[in-house]
Amino acid sequence: MILDPEEYIAQVERINDEAWNTGEVALLDALLVPEFASYSPLTGATVGREAYEESILGLRQAYSDLQHKSMESALDPAHELLFSRWTLSGTGAQGPIEFTGMSLTRIRDGRWVEKLLYFDTLDVLRQMGQIPEAEAT
Repeated sequence: MILDPEEYIAQVERINDEAWNTGEVALLDALLVPEFASYSPLTGATVGREAYEESILGLRQAYSDLQHKSMESALDPAHELLFSRWTLSGTGAQGPIEFTGMSLTRIRDGRWVEKLLYFDTLDVLRQMGQIPEAEAT
């Protein structure tokens, strides 16, 4: 099933608004294949739709005011690759974090199969208090 480009963009917004921003992960059953895989430079591979749902809920637990906002999205002409640029923000035990990233999502038969995430891992780890800020010389 091939959707219109606007429908794929709407999927991104729904996943952000419902799953990431409110923790309502049930919609992922219809949009992601069961063997969905997400690859993050921070956490590595998350394989399986249920594991992905758990990772979202885990982040929401650590950052209760978590917000995932799309800045722009585009779909390739073959409707197989969806590019998104986004911002993730929230407040956790170490204080606030906010960073921008990009994702490349592979689509098959209208459902998400794989997602590759790209963001400045060093910046995120610093914001999380895992790595100290570099001292000026």
